[in-house]
Amino acid sequence: EAERRLSLSEERYELAARGSRDGLWDHDVAVGKTYESARLNAMLGKPEAESWISKEEWASRLHAEDRERVGEEIRRFLQSDRITNEMEYRIRHADGGYRWMLSRGIVVRDAAGHPLRIAGSERDITLQKTTDSLTGLANRGAFLDQLAAGRQPAENGSGAAAVLLVDIDHFRLIDESLGRAASDELLVQLSGRLRTLAR
Repeated sequence: EAERRLSLSEERYELAARGSRDGLWDHDVAVGKTYESARLNAMLGKPEAESWISKEEWASRLHAEDRERVGEEIRRFLQSDRITNEMEYRIRHADGGYRWMLSRGIVVRDAAGHPLRIAGSERDITLQKTTDSLTGLANRGAFLDQLAAGRQPAENGSGAAAVLLVDIDHFRLIDESLGRAASDELLVQLSGRLRTLAR
């Protein structure tokens, strides 16, 4: 009966994990290695198989602007008496770009309160973090990331980059005289036209 219940529990967990849009991870604090599920690897453009990586390898994939902050957040979490943690950060995809991830974890501690394992899930929130909710175009943060990525090839001579500025004449007048709904609709229409013209 115990074996049957265990088998059902494992089957339930496996089905839930496969049906979830989230990737799963499990960090062994003592060993310093992290298990990454096949789904998590697929989300990052890696082969869809389970794998183990070192904390150094994981940290090296973090965006340079997030690395120190994330390291500090993890350190404070492990030193606290909290059981769960949640944070957002950018991590490198196999295509060279970065994906925004929402990471949720729960810690298992020994009798003295020292962390033994942290396990949790990752969800790709890139679309929410990089898209303007009104126009559906890249927001300011995504634009700056794309600009930085395009600058490097242009500066070392292996590519070219250009920035196009589109100015809407008298936009403030439209906003003040016709209202926010009208100016929002103008931005939506303009972004739709830009999307058909540009890649």
